[in-house]
Amino acid sequence: MQELFSRHQIKGAQLNPLRHNKKSSSESSDWFQLILTNNEAEIAPQTKVGIAPFDEDEKGTYRCPNGDTLELNLLSELSIKASTALASDIMGSRQYLGDRRGLLRPEREILISQRLYRLLKDEKIKGFKVDVAHLV
Repeated sequence: MQELFSRHQIKGAQLNPLRHNKKSSSESSDWFQLILTNNEAEIAPQTKVGIAPFDEDEKGTYRCPNGDTLELNLLSELSIKASTALASDIMGSRQYLGDRRGLLRPEREILISQRLYRLLKDEKIKGFKVDVAHLV
């Protein structure tokens, strides 16, 4: 995958090799961690978020007062402010969705360009799922 990203000049992320264990300095040549270098995509207000389809969390139980964590779940297709979608092939949302509970942590939404999507499909890369995102 690292060679594929390099060969096609994929912008917005780097793939760092994983270490075999904490005590070893040897790095894996097969396993990599995706590190997003662009986390500026602003989730637009048109995106519906909440606890469940019929519970939009009017009280704001899972909402961060600073706007960093929007809510517990994404309830509609994602809409991104076009002015914040830079010319990257892969980027993360500025805001998080989810809640801190045990091992669970809020996560950014990961967005990929149509160019990267086609490349992944053409190379028959597996293990990912995509949804439509709208630029508004």
